[in-house]
Amino acid sequence: MVFLSRTKKNPNAISLHNLADIYYEGIQPQNFPKAAKYYKMASDLNFPPSQSQLGRCYQYGSGVPKNPETAFQYYRTSADQGYPPALYNLAWCYHYGSGVIQNIPFAIKYYSISANKGFGAAQYSLGFLYQTGKGVKTDFSKSIYYFSLAAEQGNPHAWNGLGICYECGLGVPKDERKATEYYKGAVERGLEDAKEALVRLK
Repeated sequence: MVFLSRTKKNPNAISLHNLADIYYEGIQPQNFPKAAKYYKMASDLNFPPSQSQLGRCYQYGSGVPKNPETAFQYYRTSADQGYPPALYNLAWCYHYGSGVIQNIPFAIKYYSISANKGFGAAQYSLGFLYQTGKGVKTDFSKSIYYFSLAAEQGNPHAWNGLGICYECGLGVPKDERKATEYYKGAVERGLEDAKEALVRLK
């Protein structure tokens, strides 16, 4: 794996990143400023996962002042090295105009690259865009394809998206039984909003 080979040349990077994760995720008492500090140190060693995570710190103001433009720059640096979560985050920035001018074609480009690397959140996002036709031509076949890929990885929103497809007959014949199965799967994977659909289909 490219990131591991990169790390072997500088083993300090992964140690710093893991230490940052401990503070970010609250394995030790949660401390966002310390997390950001260690992500920055690993980022300076050109470690893509840390660059992506430092971008998230700036995106949400976790341990550093909130700065969408700086977040975008860190995402781009990481994405340029092919890191799938950063490619997704870069696409998200283009999708919603966070730290950069909104550009749906660019969003689709980077969602697609991330999705092709197997990143479930990017697969779901593509499914959503093709289902809703927001900024792209509606294509229910592509929507189902990407939702299915993301659902295989346990993405609850993708399960919900497939439920909508079967409930409404979007690209597939209407099938309330299958819709119910997918909505139940979404709930089981933590998406509480899908319970409303289950009530509706009773």
